[in-house]
Amino acid sequence: MAAPRSKEADLIDEPGQLDWVSLETTQRLLAERGVRPDTAGAYLIDALLDAVRAQGWEPIVEGGPGDWQVDLQEWQEGTPVRHPASSGADLAATLRSALWEAMSLATRTKARVMFDASAREMFGISGQEFLRRYDAGELDEEDPSVIHLAMGRDFGR
Repeated sequence: MAAPRSKEADLIDEPGQLDWVSLETTQRLLAERGVRPDTAGAYLIDALLDAVRAQGWEPIVEGGPGDWQVDLQEWQEGTPVRHPASSGADLAATLRSALWEAMSLATRTKARVMFDASAREMFGISGQEFLRRYDAGELDEEDPSVIHLAMGRDFGR
């Protein structure tokens, strides 16, 4: 028996699924990973699961034919973080929508990397050094750049 596949039409026609922009974005990501649809426009379920995992999330698939739910789970520092990502009648279409969510959400690790990059770009110091100086009151809290980065300090911790 052939592995289940997703067709492009299933992704657009099902309410709550992908729009054309997110569909094209996920298609590009899959192509970059060497995943291509077959001549009918279908993707292998395992390829979709692997693509979600490559974004730093573990897809949690629940339900059954006609009523699928996919959540995204990240394990960081022993604490499970689970985000509802997508639901729908077709598993592959639901996974494709979950892939879009996985691409859109930052894991805690990605958030720390982005915070650190911003601190380095704006102040020439690491994110951790920015937090240390901010917490110690060593930075001008009225400086717009400090305010801007300080708003995202929870991402750096």
